[in-house]
Amino acid sequence: MTITDEDVQHFIQYPLENITSFIRPHHDFKNFKINRESPNKVIDLTPMSDLLINLLSTFHIYSQDCSVPSTIDKNMSGRIFSIYRQMNSKAIQISYFQPLVTSILFNCSDAEIWSHLTDLVNNLEPITHLQLDASSSHHPDAQHIYTTAQLKGADETMDILKDALRKELTGTVFEDVTGFYEKFFEKPLWASKCKKISESYANRKDQESFKFPDDRTEANVWQWIKSVQTKFVERYWDPPAEKKRKSFPLRGQKFRTTNGSQIKGGPCFRQVNFFIKSRSLRRGTPHSWRDIQVLGQITKLPTSAWMDKFLQLAVYMQEVFTAQPLRKFQHGFLLLDTKLQLWISWRAVDRLSEVSLLMQARDVRGVARLIGSRDDSKISELREGLTITSEMERDFHPDDSLLTTTVEPIEAGPSIPAEINEHCTSEKRKDRAEDSIGDDGDQRSKRIRVSDIARVAQENAAVICD
Repeated sequence: MTITDEDVQHFIQYPLENITSFIRPHHDFKNFKINRESPNKVIDLTPMSDLLINLLSTFHIYSQDCSVPSTIDKNMSGRIFSIYRQMNSKAIQISYFQPLVTSILFNCSDAEIWSHLTDLVNNLEPITHLQLDASSSHHPDAQHIYTTAQLKGADETMDILKDALRKELTGTVFEDVTGFYEKFFEKPLWASKCKKISESYANRKDQESFKFPDDRTEANVWQWIKSVQTKFVERYWDPPAEKKRKSFPLRGQKFRTTNGSQIKGGPCFRQVNFFIKSRSLRRGTPHSWRDIQVLGQITKLPTSAWMDKFLQLAVYMQEVFTAQPLRKFQHGFLLLDTKLQLWISWRAVDRLSEVSLLMQARDVRGVARLIGSRDDSKISELREGLTITSEMERDFHPDDSLLTTTVEPIEAGPSIPAEINEHCTSEKRKDRAEDSIGDDGDQRSKRIRVSDIARVAQENAAVICD
């Protein structure tokens, strides 16, 4: 297996030292001699079978906690566990382990050791095109399986889906939409509390300890989000002057996945690094596309990588819409280094769906709630107060090749927590030809972004808790 630069960087941040440093001093390893000049000479590894079983167990745990870039979406943890069980039942030829053992004894780099482990797994547990993680022992309840791919199922790779969406979304994506921020981030009931939380942060003497990380890796940003929620959001109480002091009740709970098989409900492995589910779900409920309410992508890549990350987010949104047939819209965000983009996507209504049929019934809202709709607002209500013009349309320039290179960067958004005149964009919009949208006449999906989000930097807790 080829060692990639991404793997090398990954192991710098998440080293295998805790595994290899524990294994190397073991008695069996000390007495296990391999001729460096002939490392491929077959050696009897039978005396160290128990040690290899323990080694597989530690690699299994590591693959669950840390997704190595080259093996993302390869179900490494499940395949390693399968080999572990075969080793326990002595149903496997132990000589396959020699390259892996040799790499550990010769103090090879973590990337090389992982490469040998991957070769071992590929030899003993080759992945199939339709491999599903549907173990009844892990999921005693029935699981509904959905897919955004067509008949190809898992063969429909992320790149193919991105390329298809790049063409499909042309003419349906709008940015800097007038009224977007005011509607979705100023009018909600939680907006005032978010503002008070941001003020409490500004008044703290130790605010430097909660500064947005300089090294904006996914792990560091995730830790920062946890700190903000724990130290500010969950500890918030209304000021003493208020008659009835209340805390800030969180309706959602944040999660992330460390490998592509942790979200159930589809035959394709998808690794999502930020999503929110309802707190009303039973503790320990397996992650499923049918429960996801908010999606997010976090990366230290600059805005020049926007196209690729946006299309990846769009693929995830399609998974949600497929698993939740009655869902009409989906909230999401992209955090590209220090630039935050907020998106809302609503379902195309040119195809008759359950919602389209129910709209013809009386008291449709009650019926929708009864059968499990999570959002029964009308599309016209979502569009109310928004102004969309042709100048706001995002140009995708679809072509016949897969998206393999970066595209021109979008207009840079504000840094966190930069201060920017929040009215500049709305003032420019007044001079533009406006096309107010309030009805359901336009029956194509509108994915909308707002880049004038200085206030979100101050009220970032809203992304965490709602």
